[in-house]
Amino acid sequence: MPSGNLGPMRTPPPDLAGRLLDASAELLRADDPPQLADVARLMGVARATLYYYFAGREDLLAFILAAHVREGGEVMATADDEALPAPERLRAVLAAMCSYLGARPFVCTGLLTAAGAGGRMHEVLAANDAVIGAHLRRILQEGVNAGTLGGTAQHNLDATDVADVANAAMGAVLLAVLGRAAATLDTTEPAFATKVAARIVDGLRAR
Repeated sequence: MPSGNLGPMRTPPPDLAGRLLDASAELLRADDPPQLADVARLMGVARATLYYYFAGREDLLAFILAAHVREGGEVMATADDEALPAPERLRAVLAAMCSYLGARPFVCTGLLTAAGAGGRMHEVLAANDAVIGAHLRRILQEGVNAGTLGGTAQHNLDATDVADVANAAMGAVLLAVLGRAAATLDTTEPAFATKVAARIVDGLRAR
C-alpha cells in the first residue's frame, strides 16, 4: 500500500472515466475484486493506459469512489431547499442520499472499506467529509441555532456534537442500504429512502 506523499492522481479522459464509472458495480465488488489487468480487458484498453492514470487498484477505486461522492453531493444539493426549516431540509437531503446509494449499494461497500484503509482511500474519506459531511453539518447547525434540531432542555449540541451527529446520520444511511441489500430487498424503492430519512430526522428533532 502506498505511503507518504502520494502526489496528485492523473485524471483519465472523459470517455474512459465514464466507462469506468458505468462499470462501478463490477469494479467495486468485494469478492474476487478485479485487478488493473482485468479492468483493462473489461474496458478494452491497454494495461499501460490504466497504469498511466492509476498506480494500482487502490488508485482506481479511490477515483471511482470520489466521483460517486461528488455526484451524490450534487444530488443532495439539488434536493436541498434552503427556504425550508432545517428538519425538512435534512430529511430531503438524507432521502436523496439514500436514493442515490440505494441505486448503487456497491458504493456503500466501497466507502466502508475505505474507512479501514489508508493512502488514497483516506483521501476518499476526506472528500466525503468535505462534500457530504459538510453539507449535513451546515443543516444541523442551522437547526441547532433555530432550536429545531438536536437540542434538549438539558443540553445543546456543540460543534463536535454536530460533527458526530452528521457522521452518525451518514453511517445510518449506509448501513440501511447495505442491510436491505443483504436481505435481497429493493433498495431503490422510493418509500425506503423516505422512511429512512424520516426516522433519522425524527430522532434528531429538538425536545
